Amino acid sequence: MKSGEKQVDLCPEGYLSRFSRPSRAGRSDSVLRVSQPPLCLVFLQSDHTVSFGTTEETPGKHFHLEIRANYLVTSVDKDQRSIFGETPEISTSLTPWHGYAIVRPSISLRPGRHFRPDRVPAHEGLVNCAAMKNRRIALGRRLRHSPLVQTLGVRPNIDDYSDDELNLLRSVDTIYYPSHLYEDVFLALGKRVFPANYYRYMGDKIKQTELFILLDIPHPRTRFYYGGDKERRILEDFSFPVIAKIPRGSSRGRGIFLIRTGDDLQRYLKRYSPAYIQEALPIDRDLRVVLVGGKVVHAYWRIARRGEFRSNVSQGARICLQSIPASGLRFAERVARLCHFGEVGLDICYCSDKYLVLEANMVYGLEGFRTAGLDIYQLLTQRVSEGEI
Repeated sequence: MKSGEKQVDLCPEGYLSRFSRPSRAGRSDSVLRVSQPPLCLVFLQSDHTVSFGTTEETPGKHFHLEIRANYLVTSVDKDQRSIFGETPEISTSLTPWHGYAIVRPSISLRPGRHFRPDRVPAHEGLVNCAAMKNRRIALGRRLRHSPLVQTLGVRPNIDDYSDDELNLLRSVDTIYYPSHLYEDVFLALGKRVFPANYYRYMGDKIKQTELFILLDIPHPRTRFYYGGDKERRILEDFSFPVIAKIPRGSSRGRGIFLIRTGDDLQRYLKRYSPAYIQEALPIDRDLRVVLVGGKVVHAYWRIARRGEFRSNVSQGARICLQSIPASGLRFAERVARLCHFGEVGLDICYCSDKYLVLEANMVYGLEGFRTAGLDIYQLLTQRVSEGEI
């Protein structure tokens, strides 16, 4: 070890140490060294250039890697052989040093071998170092197409994950798509989850309405009714027609009813409790706005078919991509921001000279994306690559 270098024990497989040296441009480069061969080492320089080298036991090979949008696109060895892989996020202001994954030469240097450092099993020599904290780990599958995210899958028992996977879950700051099973667990551990306010508001119209009211977000007049004598109390508050909904778990327009008479109301009350009653609005369409990380990724009108009060595509509504109002998109972004919705499909309408939010959909249909030639999974991947989520 060179004089002045500090050896840091980061994991059982190896040791990393760092030192700084002035670059030709006068900048100070952050350098990683591995003191336990045979492992490769990574040089992360202040201009986001990364050099990939080896220890003394594998001399004569040196690599230059480029980072583009925090993703390793290509590297070429001294024989001009191309190697592909990926790295964790590298921030614009480097901390004193970052390191990652430094794999045995037999894995990383094999001619023509494509490698994924985050997928190399520990027994093959994967070294997890400080940058492990910055890795992106997901349980749910929505980011499975992103090369920057490692998706572990949702398993029914937490100890179904391997020791290495559990260490990943313990070390990272953010868990993506943690599922109903584990969201509260990770929140209790002080971790950030993405999307925020996703699972707890999924399919729960009562919670959504309470949130809209508390945040003073325009929403159709709505009341919930528990206990006995519901019919009398509803008729004191509303006049026909009204909209009645299944308050939890319904989707695709199947849990929405137009109540025109007392008989309609009685049939609804016999089947569902609590009662979710909402004023009926004179509209024939709504605007579906899908937002990820608070930004609009797609929007389209859903226009109800003749004689139908519901504007769900599954109930025959048609999709229209024309004349999307910028003011409606701004309203949707405001709603998503106030409610801290990480990913959501908002249904909004324009009535009585103002926009109202009808409901928030965490599970939304993709027909509007297909009509526009868009792929939601590519859009999610793009948001990750841009650092937006």
